[in-house]
Amino acid sequence: RVKLNADSSIEFAEGLQGKTRLIKLTGEAFFEVAEDTSRPFVVLLYDSIRVMALGTSFNISAYDDEDRIEIALASGKVQIRNNFEVLQNDEKEQFLSPGEAYQFNKKNGEATNKLFDIRKTLGWKDGILYFNDTPKKEIHRRLERWYGVDIQQNKTVYREASFTGEFKDETLKNVLENMSAACKFKYGIKGKKVIIF
Repeated sequence: RVKLNADSSIEFAEGLQGKTRLIKLTGEAFFEVAEDTSRPFVVLLYDSIRVMALGTSFNISAYDDEDRIEIALASGKVQIRNNFEVLQNDEKEQFLSPGEAYQFNKKNGEATNKLFDIRKTLGWKDGILYFNDTPKKEIHRRLERWYGVDIQQNKTVYREASFTGEFKDETLKNVLENMSAACKFKYGIKGKKVIIF
């Protein structure tokens, strides 16, 4: 099973034919993979990062317009092989444990492993928008994807540099109402355009 986030897509051979169940991902998706040792399941990112799973569930965020790629393991085990990574040791591949995320910076080639916040990383698949001291630039990008809008803002507004809040299956208007009260700004919605002033 694959659940795609907004502005995301996958490519695969019809019927997932061949010795490997290979999928190419752009954007973000949550995968639940049935175990089949004879046909490994592989997600390919940018033709150089391979995530291989056997009987597992995991999330990958790999948007073209973001510097960071994140692979977060919910259950099971995954193997990551990244030809772009600037390796700190001789390890050619890495393995994740449940609750652990692999983060790769596309600009400098550095990678780190750390525990991840389940609500922030996996909440989207349950209709939850979760912000925890999130910078406004990232908030705008996520709202634009989530609701399919373009956000423009006056440079002189929006004193708060970050925002914390959680929304489940909320309309864009309700989200902006809450944010505008907390961050002291006004907004207008005209079709697919949001203006913050």
